[in-house]
Amino acid sequence: MGAQFNSLTFTGTKEQIIVKWNNAVLEAGHNNGHGGYTGSIVEMGEGIDFRTHTIFDTINAAENYISENHSKWDGPIAVQFKTGKETEASKKKQNALFDKKVELSNKAEQILKLGYLNLKNGKSLTLSCKKCKSKLNKEYIRDHVCPLCNESLLSLTIHKRYDKVIEKFEAAKKECENYIPKVTDEQIVWLVGGWCSC
Repeated sequence: MGAQFNSLTFTGTKEQIIVKWNNAVLEAGHNNGHGGYTGSIVEMGEGIDFRTHTIFDTINAAENYISENHSKWDGPIAVQFKTGKETEASKKKQNALFDKKVELSNKAEQILKLGYLNLKNGKSLTLSCKKCKSKLNKEYIRDHVCPLCNESLLSLTIHKRYDKVIEKFEAAKKECENYIPKVTDEQIVWLVGGWCSC
């Protein structure tokens, strides 16, 4: 049998969270039954494991923590995360980071296309693969790799340009993933959940 991740968000004291969660479990039982393997929060039951060592910056970080630390058939884990209205400056920053990542991805793709066109448009009717030593008729080349051994046929210059852009792309991707939005009206919210058998 499989497992499905489920979670709910609540505000309030621990005592209030327990009451709200238990009511949600009862409601889920009415809607999904109590027979087991429903994939609903019924499968986690009522005993909440509150973990207060960290207040996460985003709901995604909180979900990742629970999904990595919860086991099917265990009671739910509860952690806190920050929420609020993202500022306009923060939205612009996020959009700029995303645009930079897309721009670098497109640039890398263009370098590969240019390298492929250089291969196809060269004077010679054949290409030589440095790895498997095959002589390849350019008419049958559909990509920038050798169809026999999958080795790249691109020049060292193209490879260096591509690798440099990919390095920048990976850095931009990491910056996007690690960006913490700036918010106003910050509030601390509980996320309660885990893996449910289905």
